[in-house]
Amino acid sequence: MKFLLALPILLCLIATIPGKKKSTNKNTILVIFPHSDDETAIAHVLARYAPGNKIQIIYTVNPPNDSIIPIRQKEGICSCEKIGIEKPIFLPNDRLDGRDGPREYFKRINALKTDLKKLIEQINPNIIITHGPEGESGHYEHRITGSIVTELILREGWYDKYPIYYFAEPTIKTNVEQLSGTGEVDGKYLNVAIKYSLEDENKSIESYKCHQSQLELIKDHIHIKLADTVNIAYFRKLHIDLQKRNDFFK
Repeated sequence: MKFLLALPILLCLIATIPGKKKSTNKNTILVIFPHSDDETAIAHVLARYAPGNKIQIIYTVNPPNDSIIPIRQKEGICSCEKIGIEKPIFLPNDRLDGRDGPREYFKRINALKTDLKKLIEQINPNIIITHGPEGESGHYEHRITGSIVTELILREGWYDKYPIYYFAEPTIKTNVEQLSGTGEVDGKYLNVAIKYSLEDENKSIESYKCHQSQLELIKDHIHIKLADTVNIAYFRKLHIDLQKRNDFFK
């Protein structure tokens, strides 16, 4: 995950995430990411919305036979506690790739769709945050998880019921070394900009420290985060034009 030091071209976009009103005063935010530690990319935003709202994270990739997974899960639970949100949900899916052949791949994808459909209906969120097609860091499981969530919303006709927000990094040149292959989005398409406080940032840094199995990478994140004085995170709301047409060019 990368954090930008300066984003002056987008300061005019500062906004908050709108939510649908329910019978209680709380809004429910559902975050769907593949890995325990992906939440660190938006931990500061989650910390901002944690007071007075319910925030639930689902991690979609937790290979049952991988010895590191129990450690990563404990770290994810610790991270969510530091942010002040619900205990995360871990789905027991293996890697979302085709290394075991197409039959096994489709089996995993269909199982994931079934699990996510049930959970979304049970949690009934006001909004969903996931990865866009660029996958934030460009990781293939980021891209796949976000596309499956989007496919599910479109398949079930849930576009209005469960608005989707994609976390995104703006395309901007800085003096910070970026990860190779990192997905970025032109700033003009980022229509939600969330301003967060120093207190939110401090909570996010404490959540980073939970991920001791990736300590060296986390150290870099903390250093970059502390150097960022703009304190704005960017998102892109999924928008679908519902106008019916019978020609591509009219």
